[in-house]
Amino acid sequence: MLSSFKKRQQNNRHKQNKEEIVAEEQRRRIPPGSYEAICYDMNLKQGQGGTWKVYLQFRISSGEYDGTELFMCCPKPDGKLRERHKLHKQMSLALGRPLSKGERLSKKIFINKLYTIQVRYTFRKFDETNQKMPDFMQYTVIGTILEVLTGVPILAK
Repeated sequence: MLSSFKKRQQNNRHKQNKEEIVAEEQRRRIPPGSYEAICYDMNLKQGQGGTWKVYLQFRISSGEYDGTELFMCCPKPDGKLRERHKLHKQMSLALGRPLSKGERLSKKIFINKLYTIQVRYTFRKFDETNQKMPDFMQYTVIGTILEVLTGVPILAK
């Protein structure tokens, strides 16, 4: 009985090794500038270094790049959320006012609102040499929220 269990285990390992390795879709690269976009999702994820980050997902809602999805990453502070933190600034901009003492992060602050956002390129570098990677390896991210265009939540596409 033990030997049949080991055979099944080996077969499963063999199947896993035969799985194809397929590249994912390349991240979008659009020109830097300001765009109108809807925030449609917010996630809290742990990065490679063990630090937690808040990812805000946006979809551009007008112009040539309508429907393009981009993200903004804000490091999650340890302990209190202070004015110097990027997340504090973005929450204040989304609410249109300074944060009150004790106010907590919530999806309701960002989701289903129309914003003017500032888009920028990344500047990825090789780890070993610290030289900039070629342009085709760079991608576009959202640097900051500039203003809220609709204070009332709207339905995302």
